[in-house]
Amino acid sequence: MCRYIELLEEIEVTRADPDHKEAVLRADILAFQGKFSQASREYVRAGLGRKAVEMYLDLRDWKMAQEVVENLSDGKAQTFHGMTMVDLFKRQAQWLIEVNDQKAAAEMYWGAQEFDTAISILGENGWLDELILKVRKMDKMARKQLAMAASFFEKHKNHAYAREAYIKMEDIESLMALHIKLDKWQEAFALAKENPQYAKGMFLPYAQWLAMNDRFEDAQRAFQEAGSPGQSLQLLQKLTKNAIVENRYEDAGYYYWLLAQEHLDMATGSKPTTGREQKRVEVRRRTDTATNSDRRSIQLLRKFIEYEHQSQVYYAYASVYNSESQPFTVLSAQQVFETALFLLREFAAEEGSRASRTVPYGVSTVRCLMALVKQSRELGACKLARKVYERLSSLSLPPAWRREVELGSLTIRTKPFTDNDDIVCTRCASSNPLLGTRGSKCVVCGHAFVYSFSQFDTLPVVEFKIQEGIDFKTASRLMAQLPGARGRGGEASGGGEVDMKDDEDGVMNFGEAETMAMDGGEEGEGEGEDVFTRQLMDMEHGTSTNWPMIEVDAKTLAGFHPKEVFAVHWGHSAIPTRYFKLIVPHMGNPIVQCRRCQHLFAEEDFETYALQAGACPLCRLKLPEYTKTGEEEADQELDPLQMMDSGIF
Repeated sequence: MCRYIELLEEIEVTRADPDHKEAVLRADILAFQGKFSQASREYVRAGLGRKAVEMYLDLRDWKMAQEVVENLSDGKAQTFHGMTMVDLFKRQAQWLIEVNDQKAAAEMYWGAQEFDTAISILGENGWLDELILKVRKMDKMARKQLAMAASFFEKHKNHAYAREAYIKMEDIESLMALHIKLDKWQEAFALAKENPQYAKGMFLPYAQWLAMNDRFEDAQRAFQEAGSPGQSLQLLQKLTKNAIVENRYEDAGYYYWLLAQEHLDMATGSKPTTGREQKRVEVRRRTDTATNSDRRSIQLLRKFIEYEHQSQVYYAYASVYNSESQPFTVLSAQQVFETALFLLREFAAEEGSRASRTVPYGVSTVRCLMALVKQSRELGACKLARKVYERLSSLSLPPAWRREVELGSLTIRTKPFTDNDDIVCTRCASSNPLLGTRGSKCVVCGHAFVYSFSQFDTLPVVEFKIQEGIDFKTASRLMAQLPGARGRGGEASGGGEVDMKDDEDGVMNFGEAETMAMDGGEEGEGEGEDVFTRQLMDMEHGTSTNWPMIEVDAKTLAGFHPKEVFAVHWGHSAIPTRYFKLIVPHMGNPIVQCRRCQHLFAEEDFETYALQAGACPLCRLKLPEYTKTGEEEADQELDPLQMMDSGIF
């Protein structure tokens, strides 16, 4: 009853206005009675379409409100006082937010072309599937809205949707930042491969990510690629120290090798260039007149030689330590024996010095002696065993080892005082005691023994030098060709051309000398080796214990078989290139050289290890030729580290 009384009062007030319309009063009465459709028609007929829309908005009847607006639009906005569909959608969206139906509100805002608000609602609530549908309908020029949507995808770590948004925007820089932020490194490297200009800023965060995930070795490589040698060096030093403390000596050897390469790379940037410096340096030249750059180069080269030597020591010591500390080992007695001998020779005092070389931290001389004496007894080197027992008896040992040494010292006296084999020097053919007084040098001629870095037995090679003026590039080309193919010319001393060409009679010319090229050059090969052989067989050096090094010219070098000559070249003028010649036929005693660390190996031992590990045992250079066929390798997608190693950046 009260409602009708209020209605009557409103009607009386309205009729008091001389400008009132009866149609409006009828519409109000119909709306009051709940006849909204009829009321709407009356409002429209009276020219008050906006009031019809507001009636439906108050009723939250959005569908009927839309119909009224659509009917009123007809290009005549004045008929409903500026009311548009956008206004309607906004009102509806506001109401939906009030009733906490935000997904529907987002749809209303999208219809009202309030894209920022709609994206914000969908993104804040994590409705990414609905948001990506909106993104796919947007024009690529709507960069602000696309970037806003991509930021929400990143926030919720939906890499695929964010990637799609950035690709639609054609924003490669933001896409790269996305891959890096979400640790999608394979995608980042693939993108950098297609867009190299964005690769530079990728390596440092990748290196930091690797380090955070305990992939320190890979992180070191990435720091190096990022051009951050300081961080790379610091990480390597930590890795090396941890490996030694944890008794991972094989890893320590590898890390020391990497440290050596780091210092060599840094030294190469400031390397001396003159021939006089090369002669003076050998990493021990005077520094009082050198420039600051030269002094730094010398320091770095000294570190390189120190670390390179320590890498060999730790790598070898791993075999000794494992054979003594582990209950079972796959190492043969001969390998442990040779490795222990190698280490003890390396620790021996240098000629003219009473003090032994400093033994690296973590390496136990006593453990090397214990391993050597144990294997000596097994291999019949009783004379050596007695000497080792005498040395051990003079040392302070743990009680268990002391009892073992005392018992061994007594029992070894029942064995003959002989060794089965001595070391025969490849330079002078003299027999050397297994553990001599000159360490790794021959006691007669001073020739340095060359070891196979697999079993650590001595290799039948002799070190030689080439005539002054023949550069490494020329020498390496001469060494790489078969003797029968030496007819296409090459550089001689001073970088000039050596006249090496076949004339019409099949004679191969080396300057004025001529040799007949028959049967693939065998005769030429033999004559080329005469200079080397004559010096090798020359034993007339008086009482000198440091025989001069064999020197060869271009012709002699050209006569060597490429499988019988090797070079160790570090690419720095202050470190002389070392050349080695196999003095026995390569078919019976093949030797291989790792192209990365440049160590020599007996081919059979190297291939055995490479087939198991697929890498060099010391520097761990990956050798896919020993593990996968070319087709299998091509079918596999490169990972980020392989991409770095491939040099595509």
